[in-house]
Amino acid sequence: MKLLLWLVVLLAPLPAECLPLLPRHLLLPRPLLLHLGEELSLRMARNERLNQQATSNRALMDSFGK
Repeated sequence: MKLLLWLVVLLAPLPAECLPLLPRHLLLPRPLLLHLGEELSLRMARNERLNQQATSNRALMDSFGK
């Protein structure tokens, strides 16, 4: 996950007044970029699903506790 975040930071478009982070631009092949984007999307969806399950489990436990 940290590698993916570093790649996003390195590849994010920079404003014209900023200097690039690297002396030359890092170009990755399109299939790799698509794969990384898909991987990030899947991880975010999984995290959201786990958060929803945890919330519903807490609500269920609270209903039994009352």
